[in-house]
Amino acid sequence: MEILLYEDVFEKLLAISTEKTDKKIIADILRNENSYILYSKKYFDFIQAKIEDDDLFLQICKGIIDDNGKKIESNPSATSFDEEYAHLYAKSGNVVLPIAYNVNPETPKIAIISQRQKPNYHWFATQLAALHHNPISLNCFDFENDTQIQAFFETFFSIPKQIAYINIFDRETTEISHNRFDTIKNRIKVHYYTLQQRDYLGITDYFTQKLLLFKTRKKELTHGRRIIFENFVLISDNAFNNLNIGEDWNIYIEYNPPHARNWLSLKSHYQRVSL
Repeated sequence: MEILLYEDVFEKLLAISTEKTDKKIIADILRNENSYILYSKKYFDFIQAKIEDDDLFLQICKGIIDDNGKKIESNPSATSFDEEYAHLYAKSGNVVLPIAYNVNPETPKIAIISQRQKPNYHWFATQLAALHHNPISLNCFDFENDTQIQAFFETFFSIPKQIAYINIFDRETTEISHNRFDTIKNRIKVHYYTLQQRDYLGITDYFTQKLLLFKTRKKELTHGRRIIFENFVLISDNAFNNLNIGEDWNIYIEYNPPHARNWLSLKSHYQRVSL
């Protein structure tokens, strides 16, 4: 996972007046050894021109370069920080989290630290940046209504720039009565893994296009309900149909390439269903 910090993140980290909780989340993001902090020479130069404490900022830059930084060649034509920031985003990988403190630059899906409140995107993205590969947990009490739950799933699926395909492991095949997958159905390829059934109309009536269906007789393989894509793993302790207000459930989300590979190794126990 790559992290792209806007200039005001560094300004707030070094400001005496910044709240301790905000400084901590910024420090945790910078220290996360599982991330790559994107930078370029011009990126640092533009920020340094606005920072009063030169020595401390240079220490932060050195820490990034030495530990978890990922250098990108500067845009030779960039004459402002925003131009260089846009250049770094354009050169970033498939999973990148742009993060600002308060400013909202013209960058897709930027998380604003000062606006984070569980379970909104600003909270989720900053938690991911600070904690991954560790899981982030949410439950039914974190949401006020079903619309908010649906919005969270839409946010979750929107993080990568592109998704090759989504793996869904779920034994519930009689009917898909929820809308959690509405944002991906018939738009992104879905590989659906489930128990062997007499028919699979509950899935094929919902996913009418871009569906590959796989079956197994091993119940233990489908007990845990999982969604896996681009090294993200979501695990639910209740059926996807029951992820609603009024039901008791927990979900756990992590960005963890080794765990994603381990879970996907179970695919070898399934057989493709001819549709």
